Amino acid sequence: MKKNLDILLSFHEKIPANFRIQKETSVSQKRRIAEWKYIDLLISTNDLRAVPKLLKFADSDKTDSDLKKHILDRLTFHYPGVPGLNELLLREMGKRELSNQERTYLSKRFKHIKPVKTNKKALEEAREYLKNNNKEEASKIYTKLISGDIIEPYGFYVQVSEYLDFADEKGKAEIKPFVLKQCRKDVNGLSTFYAEEALKVMRKMNDPDFLEPLIDLSKRVDSSFLKLSFGATATLYKMAAKDKKNAVKLMVDALPKINFKYESLPYLMNIWLLYDGEEMINIPKKYADEWQELEDFLKIKFEQGIEWALIAMLRSEKFRRRVTFNEWVYFFCGELKAKSAVSHLLKRINFLKVSNLDQKIPPVLAKIGGKEVELGLEKMISEIGVRFYEQSFKPIATKALIEIIDEEKFRKLFKKSLQSPTFGSRREFYFKLGAIGTPKDLPLLLQQCDFWRADKKNLYSAKSAVIRIWDRYNYDLNGKVERR
Repeated sequence: MKKNLDILLSFHEKIPANFRIQKETSVSQKRRIAEWKYIDLLISTNDLRAVPKLLKFADSDKTDSDLKKHILDRLTFHYPGVPGLNELLLREMGKRELSNQERTYLSKRFKHIKPVKTNKKALEEAREYLKNNNKEEASKIYTKLISGDIIEPYGFYVQVSEYLDFADEKGKAEIKPFVLKQCRKDVNGLSTFYAEEALKVMRKMNDPDFLEPLIDLSKRVDSSFLKLSFGATATLYKMAAKDKKNAVKLMVDALPKINFKYESLPYLMNIWLLYDGEEMINIPKKYADEWQELEDFLKIKFEQGIEWALIAMLRSEKFRRRVTFNEWVYFFCGELKAKSAVSHLLKRINFLKVSNLDQKIPPVLAKIGGKEVELGLEKMISEIGVRFYEQSFKPIATKALIEIIDEEKFRKLFKKSLQSPTFGSRREFYFKLGAIGTPKDLPLLLQQCDFWRADKKNLYSAKSAVIRIWDRYNYDLNGKVERR
């Protein structure tokens, strides 16, 4: 390993000879580009033995000023607390304006250095009030923001969602007209992203006044909006019986006016879910055959319940190859937490030839939850399959599993993944550990950041987990950061 690092360190003497750079650039430009590449390569090794060389570059008058700032920014991020870094930054502070990253780093360690000044925006003020349990003042700001001009829909929906978490009925009523107007616009727009944010808010509102935009979204059964269509229908399903009845009438009345881009079956299934059978509905002749096929499952739904109707759909050979039919069934098995469907869903997966449809099953199982799901998902991530399975399906199954297990089980499986390269997706394990980890996890994680010994494929994920824990607990390479 020492020899490898020595070779890498010696590269600098031969720049730009060791790098292939476009012919059009001058020798000085080639050297500058090569030096940046070389520095990033050194930093990516996560090898502390490279730090003295990096500090020497940053402290040299010969080093380009932009490169010097880049080195120091990267060192404060990847190697916080290394000997010599604090002293070098303090010297730099007397020569130039520090970057936000550099000043934040020093302010955590020295009392006389003030952190980066930021102008608090209205939303930050509202969050500060909320943090101090001053809901009255927070409500005033949120209401003013939501009722004002909408600059960007995503920001609007973030504000609405945060407000709905604590708003009383009066507060919800005040913002409803503004939310309703924006939701109507976005569920009929071109952006699936904004439509999804609108749906999240409408689910939180759970208000029959949103029937119209929810129905509009349920009509959008083309591929890009399909899942959102199901989500809108699920929201309608959770409303009162009279609202569902009204929704069915409006959805059936809309059928002759809809020009389906691909197929009508998913929309008919949305109607099927909401229909209570108490009143006759007149499905247009154009869709009568497809509705007739769905009516076979209505009897099961009315007599045995929705869960058994979903299982009957899973067993149906007639619809076995209809992708959208199965996507709809999978979605509502998860949405309605159909525990009786778990064994049927598990049997659907062909480990030797995983299809795109199979990849939708693990997240559905995670929504259902339970011991049977846990065991099934653990078996999935233990399988050694073909290349497609390893690269595509296993991360999905791993993510689904770690969503439903407790921390003790998670840590046990994480260690198992380090011992076995075929067990689960290490990237997903690292991501989760970055979110829930504590300083006690750092020694093991730092071992996985060793460029020369660790798994290079997941080196970035391991280091990201370390940095997230450092940031959350105010730690660096030396332990807890103390201001002096």
